[in-house]
Amino acid sequence: MKKFMFLLAAVATFAMVACGETEENGGGNDGAKALTTPVLASSNVTETGFTVTWAEIENADTYAYSLNGGAEKTALITSATFTDLTPETEYTVKVKAVPADTQNYKDSAWATIKVTTLAGSEPVPPTPGEVHESLKGSNYILISMGEQTKLDYVADKVVCDWRVNDWTCWNYVWNGYDGNQNAGGPNAYGIIEGWCALVTNGGWAGGGFCIGVAPETEPAAAEPLLAQMNEWMPKLTSEPEQWFFHFAMKSEDNTTHVLRFYPMGGATYEISVGAPGSGANYTYERDGEWHHIDIPLTKFVEDGVVFRAEYTKGENIVGYGINGESIPVGRELNLDAVFFYKK
Repeated sequence: MKKFMFLLAAVATFAMVACGETEENGGGNDGAKALTTPVLASSNVTETGFTVTWAEIENADTYAYSLNGGAEKTALITSATFTDLTPETEYTVKVKAVPADTQNYKDSAWATIKVTTLAGSEPVPPTPGEVHESLKGSNYILISMGEQTKLDYVADKVVCDWRVNDWTCWNYVWNGYDGNQNAGGPNAYGIIEGWCALVTNGGWAGGGFCIGVAPETEPAAAEPLLAQMNEWMPKLTSEPEQWFFHFAMKSEDNTTHVLRFYPMGGATYEISVGAPGSGANYTYERDGEWHHIDIPLTKFVEDGVVFRAEYTKGENIVGYGINGESIPVGRELNLDAVFFYKK
């Protein structure tokens, strides 16, 4: 009897050891090859968020990641963006590559990066009489502007509000860009609210603010926008000496950004920001601070641009992108205060 009990104990011990080894190896094939460990980089760090990026790993199907040891999440792209964080706080992000073919490959080792959010800042109320020049005009056609900025400065002067509503006005972000479409402030006017903040993940990058796309569930929803377009878009080129196109950018890298317009039935007009291009060319200091650029519509008209409402319907009223077939990962596009206005 004693020998029999000893044998049972030995079998139980062997089973426990075998089970522990299976869990540690993830239940995978012992002969499987581990995927390459991702190399992590941080970008777009603000008071309340940041983005972590990495290069695509060969044979990876997805990527697992977690923040401060929390629940694991799955990314289908090579970046993860974290928002609603605490200012001036260190966070730890870990990422690993996960294969689809678990017979021949197994998860990579975890890669880890520590990122500290920026110190918080309180909104600085504008000094009386020191309103930014771009907010002193009239007849604003808004493409991108924070709600508080609108309410504080131009609410009674907006003739067309074409800001993103995910219903008839969209910000379509295409391949090559990841990140937060509505990053935390201070924005271009020093107010704590969002702007369009994107980061490249390699390859050609582009996107655009598209208006007048009627949802299938309510095809008439875009009609008021189209009526506005028919009334106001022709004015941009019939009264060019009175109208201006405005936008603000900031970055710490020297990437050349391109803003694109589609005013002529399939043709495009480009503004190159950072290096000479085919249209208007502008630049700004890459010091991480906001810089405002005002372009008179006379420049557009001189280059042959004629805005027509039928050309703009369902198109990007303002597109953006970075040209090139192989763009380095982590290049930033911070874009705010995009609008046409009359001085």
